[in-house]
Amino acid sequence: MKRYKVKRKWLYIFFVIIQFSCGPDELRKGFEYQKLGQYDRAIEAYDKAIKANPKNIEAWRNKGSVFILVCRHEEAITAMNKAIDMNPNDYWAWIGKGVSYSEIGRFNDAVKSLKVAIKINPKDIAAWDIYGMVFENYGEFEKALEVFTVVSKLNPSFGEVWYYKGIIYKGIKKYNEATNAFKEVLKIEPKTYAEWHIKGYALFELGFYDEAIHAFDKAIQINPFASEAKLKKAWLLATCPQDKYRDGDKAIEIWEKIEYLKENNYDILAAIYAEMGCFDKAVIAQEKNIAYLLSPLCQDRCRL
Repeated sequence: MKRYKVKRKWLYIFFVIIQFSCGPDELRKGFEYQKLGQYDRAIEAYDKAIKANPKNIEAWRNKGSVFILVCRHEEAITAMNKAIDMNPNDYWAWIGKGVSYSEIGRFNDAVKSLKVAIKINPKDIAAWDIYGMVFENYGEFEKALEVFTVVSKLNPSFGEVWYYKGIIYKGIKKYNEATNAFKEVLKIEPKTYAEWHIKGYALFELGFYDEAIHAFDKAIQINPFASEAKLKKAWLLATCPQDKYRDGDKAIEIWEKIEYLKENNYDILAAIYAEMGCFDKAVIAQEKNIAYLLSPLCQDRCRL
């Protein structure tokens, strides 16, 4: 069963964390750079905010979120600890630590950090959701389903958790439960990027390919900077079981517009090149994918 990285969730969550950035100019600049994927400039802006006020908790926390996005997890943990030292009840900093600990293979520390976050705010779904993802990443599927059930009770209209439940059920060959979970996603009227993107995922799993493409397009329209919907649409166009949806040329156009997450998705590029008949390029892309899967960073994340 494919493991889904906790960092995928962080790509959404950091927007929640930094939306409160309405303080000094450098903090706002950091936020804008971060949205645009200009992570070096974002770190520089947050460093200036910290230099102006070393007790600026938001700047430390936001800086930590950038480090997570660029896989500098030890530095992310250090930054989150700075925020926590100043405010031991900083809910989002504890979540950030949990994400980074999970990404570097420190399962127990990830669980401990997320438990603290849940204790601080037991009715907020963010920590619960990532808590479930950590168990999913490490193959504790029954525990992940238990946690995701808590999330769905806290917020029945949170389509993303139904999708993740469907993926787990599919992976453990409980196909009826998987189908029912995916159908729960479709009951929710999407409004945000994440909701449209997850609806597209569910439609893809259920074989509704026209509707899936429409959902991905809506997600991309809402947030042109995000990559997840683009990646999934490119994958659909390259590998769809129904030939009429396959279009390697369109898929490669989408790939070339993706700004991040390429390094751990070269299998998608390989599929695109294969669909285009560019088999030499497909082999090179797949070799990059294998190299990534065998890298120490991926070994830590995926426990391969």
